[in-house]
Amino acid sequence: MRNYYILKVASGSEHQVVEYLKKLMSNSFLGKYIFNPVVPEVTTEKKIKGKKREFKSKLYPGYVFLEIDFSDEIDEENYWKKITKEILSLSSVAGFLGVKRTDKPIPLTKSEVRSYLLNIGQIKENESEESNILYEKGEEVTITGGGFKGFSGVIKEIDKDKSKVIVEVKIFDRPTPVELMTDQIEKR
Repeated sequence: MRNYYILKVASGSEHQVVEYLKKLMSNSFLGKYIFNPVVPEVTTEKKIKGKKREFKSKLYPGYVFLEIDFSDEIDEENYWKKITKEILSLSSVAGFLGVKRTDKPIPLTKSEVRSYLLNIGQIKENESEESNILYEKGEEVTITGGGFKGFSGVIKEIDKDKSKVIVEVKIFDRPTPVELMTDQIEKR
């Protein structure tokens, strides 16, 4: 499954890293696993000496966004290491955001991806997020992320604006409410 990841790169070399990634995608096995490397930019207009000019400025200087498919393979451990090793070997790449160079990269959450897509104009503010309509109060779910991973419970509240739910789980036979993002649960 494809997820968004963020690479930390040397400031000023973002476009160069994107070009390196595109070459890797076309010339190596990575073409099946890496998609859409991009430097998020915003275009602004300024008047200089009476003439309107367009300027592009980076939304996140020093970072490159990309999609990677780390889906399950036969030898998953070496599989993700092989992909990240190729990416981290590129000049000007410092690592993936949020982890050490030797750790498996952490994907962006659905809410972070939504914020990113809003910033670059891929979606509009009033577009509903898919995950907001997937769940209903009283529905049984399994927690797939966070400290309660593996627990099952029942949805008690839904906050569609923040993509959060409150799931009641049983801990030591006592009902306990747990607040989670909608991407941390799945239907049973």
